[in-house]
Amino acid sequence: MREYMKDPEFSERYREAFGDLVQDATRQAQQALALAISTLTEIMGNTDEQATARIQAARSTLEYALKLTEQTDILEQLRELERWRDETDGKH
Repeated sequence: MREYMKDPEFSERYREAFGDLVQDATRQAQQALALAISTLTEIMGNTDEQATARIQAARSTLEYALKLTEQTDILEQLRELERWRDETDGKH
């Protein structure tokens, strides 16, 4: 595999294929996100569920929310940097 990766054309096509795979997986995860959060919310609010299940659901929901918030913030900062770069034409 290392020998193949030394070939620029192969390496570029490999990166493209891997990027497509990651994008597809990301789309699938995004599509499942609403249902997952809804399920976790349902478990959290169901007093008939064991406390450990409710705590785990709450913990998972918080973790996902924090990660999404962090990623959204990072993407916004990246957009701002790109706007700054475009406005200053990289001169500064």
